[in-house]
Amino acid sequence: MELKAIFFGHHEAKRVQVSRALMASSVGTILDYLTTILLVEVFNARPFAAGVIGMLSGVLLVYFAGRFWIYPPVPWHSVKKEAVLFLCAHNDDQLIG
Repeated sequence: MELKAIFFGHHEAKRVQVSRALMASSVGTILDYLTTILLVEVFNARPFAAGVIGMLSGVLLVYFAGRFWIYPPVPWHSVKKEAVLFLCAHNDDQLIG
């Protein structure tokens, strides 16, 4: 598997999609924790509010990475349904974990 295939352009291969999803999830998790820690330690924000903001930043990054980089493009008329299903799946994962 070439690095160029992993980082650039749309790709249908499952190995490329899994690699991209792992990278996006890792960066989203790092962004989540860094945002939370920065808000609590530097800006003295309340931990709950900082956690919510951190989680939203990570979720949005992963959503847009999936929308534009990981998976093949879908028609724009289904974006609302796609976003709702993504948030439901993400929230279900948060409740279980």
